[in-house]
Amino acid sequence: MKKAFIVAIWLTLCGIFGYYAPALPLIKDFVAIKEVRIKGTDKLKEEDIKDIFKNENWLFVSEKRLENKFKRFGFIDSIRLNKPSYGIVDITVKEKIPYGVVKFKNKNFIVDDRGYIIKDPSYYDVSDLKLINLEDSEIERTDISNLKLIEDRFKDIKFKEFVIKKSSIYCITEDGKLLVFSRENIEDSIKKAQIFMSKVGIRDYSYINFTFDIMVITKK
Repeated sequence: MKKAFIVAIWLTLCGIFGYYAPALPLIKDFVAIKEVRIKGTDKLKEEDIKDIFKNENWLFVSEKRLENKFKRFGFIDSIRLNKPSYGIVDITVKEKIPYGVVKFKNKNFIVDDRGYIIKDPSYYDVSDLKLINLEDSEIERTDISNLKLIEDRFKDIKFKEFVIKKSSIYCITEDGKLLVFSRENIEDSIKKAQIFMSKVGIRDYSYINFTFDIMVITKK
């Protein structure tokens, strides 16, 4: 109701002052954004926020247009806009979640937890991220979902590095063990690993390969 009233006043002022109404100081102040409140990130600088909102007004600011501006910053996945009261804008930012550092053909880049490349890695501490080596092909989004699935199903195992080579995923644990899963039949490999671990365990082995149909290959 309040917004409808403000729109009515805006239209009235435009009708009185014509085409140049939005440029008049009195009218600009009437529809100006007085306060911007950012939630969900601390990575934006004050000058960044000023630049995003410099040509916006409270009445007509839109979430879609703002999202395009915010996404210039590589760490932002999406935003939500809310206008709780006249002149005040609340922005809730959803940041991309970095998952790992991918090494491929002498190049390093960061991917998020959905497999998308994060264009600006300067916002993240790569020392906290997993290392993913690609031996012979570019990374696919399904590769990241497969790695997350392995980590989820085997929460008691700490993985420090992954190597993706042809049809296999090589998982290196923090204590130096090498577990091999099928890149193409990940669910079958995981089920086989779960059965093996429940019956035998992995403590006595340095290498376990779960990619074969009817056998598990191990080395001590």
